[in-house]
Amino acid sequence: MIKSKRGAIELSITTIVVVVIGITLLTLGLIWINNIFDRLRGTTSGAFEKVDTEIEQILGGGTGNVISLSPSQVSLEQGGTSRVKISLANIDPDQQDRALIVKSASSVKNARTNTDTTDISCVFGDTGKTENSARYRLSSGFEAKVTLLVIDKGAALGTYICNFGVDSSPVFSVGYQLLDSLQIEVVR
Repeated sequence: MIKSKRGAIELSITTIVVVVIGITLLTLGLIWINNIFDRLRGTTSGAFEKVDTEIEQILGGGTGNVISLSPSQVSLEQGGTSRVKISLANIDPDQQDRALIVKSASSVKNARTNTDTTDISCVFGDTGKTENSARYRLSSGFEAKVTLLVIDKGAALGTYICNFGVDSSPVFSVGYQLLDSLQIEVVR
């Protein structure tokens, strides 16, 4: 009779140990899966942003614009940096070479208050300046790409606008799109 009680006690202790180990492994597995999904969310949003950029670049070619930004809207984390591609094209069919330069507006504006801010910079990658890009000499039908770095230096959450224009020599005739804007959404 005593032997059967010992077996029952050993069986219940073994069961308790197995249940505790099972719950521990289940908890660790759930935490691991949760971490994977958190990383996937960040990867997925970044991937969709890149896909949108690529689609805009593919569809943006041949739009009839001298200047086009891809993407034309960016989400920027506070203190973060984002890249934007500016396409410059000599689309005038007159077979004339043109010297093109992208110029930025004097400052970035808060879209809600229409006030200037120095907390966001739009820096041309080819010059390291906020005022203008390098000068590109393009034959008719050719384009150049300029990288623009959008840098947050402590801006408040909200929407900001950076405006760009193209100076060309010789000047384009009327009817060509020479202006474009970048919408910047500062998020956490």
